[in-house]
Amino acid sequence: MRQLSRQQSALSKARRLFIEDILKFDDYSEFKKEYLANFKCLKKELKENIDKVMSIDEQRQLNHGSEIDVFSGNANLDIADKKHLVRLFPPEHINLLTGDVSFKANPALSKILETKNVV
Repeated sequence: MRQLSRQQSALSKARRLFIEDILKFDDYSEFKKEYLANFKCLKKELKENIDKVMSIDEQRQLNHGSEIDVFSGNANLDIADKKHLVRLFPPEHINLLTGDVSFKANPALSKILETKNVV
């Protein structure tokens, strides 16, 4: 959310500089293209994170089974690393009646685990 607001603020500043004739049209156009690309990616990431939180909340409300802390043993990771770790295991199916969740491993991660005979 902060990144989205920073991007919007930067575009607003660029627009003001363009209107004040400090920023050339070509530079403003290039900046706006970059902004739109970043905005699209950030919005997609925000939607994915909201979907994951909603899935976790639905599972939590069911009160079935014990909670699993996916970050135990990884407490020293920063937020970006934790987000990357969570993305490796997207929920494939959620049974709202039983609270069962099946996860689909990232294809790259699956290949690594298969070669180590872990799967």
